[in-house]
Amino acid sequence: MNLGTICFMLAKHPEAYEKLYIEVYSAAIQTTGDIQQLPYLSGVVRESTRMSLTNPCRLPREITAKGWNFQGSYYPPRTTVSCSAYEMHFLHQIFPEPHAFRPERWAAASSDMHKVMMPFGLGTRQCIARTMAMYQMHLALYELVRADCFRGARPAKQRIEISETFNAKVIGGAIDIVW
Repeated sequence: MNLGTICFMLAKHPEAYEKLYIEVYSAAIQTTGDIQQLPYLSGVVRESTRMSLTNPCRLPREITAKGWNFQGSYYPPRTTVSCSAYEMHFLHQIFPEPHAFRPERWAAASSDMHKVMMPFGLGTRQCIARTMAMYQMHLALYELVRADCFRGARPAKQRIEISETFNAKVIGGAIDIVW
């Protein structure tokens, strides 16, 4: 879902692809570890994972035996609270124009931006492979751009439609890009 969203966004935003292409071809990459240091490429990955909603459902947690005070409200023990990636990733107070694809927003990311990002969940139940997944997305994107795969591409639809389950399911079963 995340890699599909990256491809979709670059096909939909050729100006972003061109900026990424220039960065990739200007970079002096010595090792694959250097790829994650490319600022715009990292911005494309982060912005795409913010928008992809791989796990769009609520992530419920139960309040501990002590209860919990949060912003002036008390939640008694065993109360279930939850939030979803959609709620967090599209907060306009943290991400101005939250539905706009703006990889450059990550060049000067605030601590709040990092704090609310949960493309792989949060806390004790977050994906244990998140670091590997982020590395693989950076590497795959780098190689796709090196091969100039998105030149002339466009998305077959204007947006990606998903049904809400624990793991997002793309309506129609595919994120199609055409040349």
